[in-house]
Amino acid sequence: MGRIEFSPDAKAHERTITLSTFRAGDDRIVAQGRLREMRLMEYYLFTGEKRPAGPLHDFTIRLLLAVPDLLIEEVEAEMASFPREDCPAVLDGIRKIRGMRIESGFTMKVRSMFSGIKGCTHLTHLLLAMAPAIMQGMWAVTAQKPPSERSDMSIERIASVAEGLKDSCYAWREEGRAYRRLESLIKKRG
Repeated sequence: MGRIEFSPDAKAHERTITLSTFRAGDDRIVAQGRLREMRLMEYYLFTGEKRPAGPLHDFTIRLLLAVPDLLIEEVEAEMASFPREDCPAVLDGIRKIRGMRIESGFTMKVRSMFSGIKGCTHLTHLLLAMAPAIMQGMWAVTAQKPPSERSDMSIERIASVAEGLKDSCYAWREEGRAYRRLESLIKKRG
C-alpha cells in the first residue's frame, strides 16, 4: 500500500465536532454538541465573489435529557456562523425532537424529520453525531456511583442495555468476552 503524500501547509478546510456531557442534577444530563467548520484559505463562490478564510459553520445544539431513559426534555440550538442568510430559519424546527428518546430508531426519525428542505444538513449531522456520544456521556455521569447506589441498575435495565449493545460492534459481539460477561451478570442476578 502506498503512502499518501500531502503538504500540511496546504490545508484548506477543517471540520471539528465536539461533544460534551454534563451532570445536571441526580436524574438529568446536558449534552452539548458543536460543529465548527473553517475555510483556511481564501475562496470564491460560484457567483465569482471572493471570500476570506474563516468560519463557515459554527453550530451548537444543547439537549437536557432525563436519565436513564434519555428522554429529551429541552432543546437549544444556535448558529454563530453560517454561509447563507436563510440558514437560521431552521433553528426553531430542531425543537421537534423534544419528547423523543435517544434509542433505537432515533437516527431514522431524525433523518426523516430534517432531510432536504425540512432542515439543515450540518445541524442534522451534528444531532446524529450526538446520539451515540449521549449514551457514553450518560454512562460517564451515572458510573460515578457504584452499582449498588444506582437506581438504573435493575436487572431489567441491565438486560435492556445488554440487548442494545449486542452485536453493535466487534467488541460487543454476542460471542465476545464483554457481552458474555454481561450476560453472565444478568443470569446471576436474575
